Amino acid sequence: SEVPHGVGALTDTVVPILGAFFASIDGLESPATALVAIPLLTSFTGLAMYAAGRIGLGEVVKACPYAVFGGFIAGTGAQLIELSLNMMLPGFTHVLDLQSWRNLLTAHGAVMCGPGLLAAVFTFVLPRFYPPVDSYLLPSIVVALTASFYGGLLYSGTSLEEARSAGWLFDQEIPNGVDCLQVWNYASLDDVNWSIIFSSKFAFTFLQLFCVSFLTTVKNIYGTNEFTKTRSDIDKELCTAGITNAVCGMVGGCPSGMVMSFSVAAHALGARGKLFSWLLAALSAGLFIFGDYLVAVLPKMVPACVVLWIGLVLLIYYIWDPIGKVSFNNYAIIVVMVFVDLSFGCSLMITIGLFLTFLSTFRNMMDLPAIRSSYTLGTVRSDILRPSHHNNVLSLCGSRSMALQVEAGLLTFVNSFKILDFVELSDASLEFLIIDWSLVKGVCDSAVSTIKEMLRLAERRSFFIVFAAVGPPVEEVL
Repeated sequence: SEVPHGVGALTDTVVPILGAFFASIDGLESPATALVAIPLLTSFTGLAMYAAGRIGLGEVVKACPYAVFGGFIAGTGAQLIELSLNMMLPGFTHVLDLQSWRNLLTAHGAVMCGPGLLAAVFTFVLPRFYPPVDSYLLPSIVVALTASFYGGLLYSGTSLEEARSAGWLFDQEIPNGVDCLQVWNYASLDDVNWSIIFSSKFAFTFLQLFCVSFLTTVKNIYGTNEFTKTRSDIDKELCTAGITNAVCGMVGGCPSGMVMSFSVAAHALGARGKLFSWLLAALSAGLFIFGDYLVAVLPKMVPACVVLWIGLVLLIYYIWDPIGKVSFNNYAIIVVMVFVDLSFGCSLMITIGLFLTFLSTFRNMMDLPAIRSSYTLGTVRSDILRPSHHNNVLSLCGSRSMALQVEAGLLTFVNSFKILDFVELSDASLEFLIIDWSLVKGVCDSAVSTIKEMLRLAERRSFFIVFAAVGPPVEEVL
């Protein structure tokens, strides 16, 4: 990867897709089939992502509208805030659930979430007013939270198990020994229902996984670049993600990719070189072996504080900071996408965001002028000296010859109808319509249909249309 601070993890948006597939094949009754389907789906998804990167599909994200990208980022931030609060207080189940907020505002909720919440807000707010502390504030807060927690346990004489029962620690007892191989299960291939593997249902699930994984991975890569002000080749990163998923599938893993929130946090903590990547790989290997020991003694408020801080960074950047700086339509789309993400998930959020952006763009395009200028020969003439009787003829009959200069750029179906409407409302005595195409760089296929309708109008009303200054791109289409 070209992103030295990049951090990857499971693509959580694929979990509902896999869950629906396993439910449809009754995965509990045929676990061997599920155990084979997971690595195959992951590897196939990885190979497809690699192919997408090779043909340059990753660059498509650069054309992503601001509102869709902002909604994706802000929605991710809202999800992280919800996750962090649920981590500290299981009674907080959903941001849009009124009962969750009631639970948070109780004395118990304030005690459980107060330290982590205050620490996260402090970590977010202070660098906005005093930027020099940004590089070391978060690790200092993490150390201070951990030390304060265990200092409090020592002072009060509370044991780890008592703290765990009270909800301060994760429900993971300190293990008796190392058993990192328990993540793998074994099954006989004879028990696999191969008809499911080669079914259309399996193929459709793969297509869903690829689309969601591709979109999520590309968005995370692009978002990481934008937030950290760094640059990387998105197609190369997509190829890297494809290879990673192909290998991940070989060991039974699910689709994964770069996670923007983790990567932004790593950059904020000072990760700038490949040394971080190697240290992260070594730490991941250590956590794979001894991670259950760490989880058993790690206060919930510590990871919750980090996750909440990341959520605030992402959410505020696209919800609070843009107020008064972006159009009402774009801001409204971002807010709607956040609510859809919290209610229905990421996939539907992006779909609705793209649809709303299309409607907003369509409306803006309709406001663009299609005609730069219009005049008749009765009012506008060249500087050529003419005999008086010629001028008299032009004054009397010049209104029958009208000239239109089409606006510069691409003539689209959205604004081409304006030319047709203008001609339809013109003087019924029109004999010649001169259309100046000198500023037009191209004409879309749908606009050609409108031009054909204008030709039919000319035939019905018995006037001639003259195309002037037609460039090669326009001439080829017309």
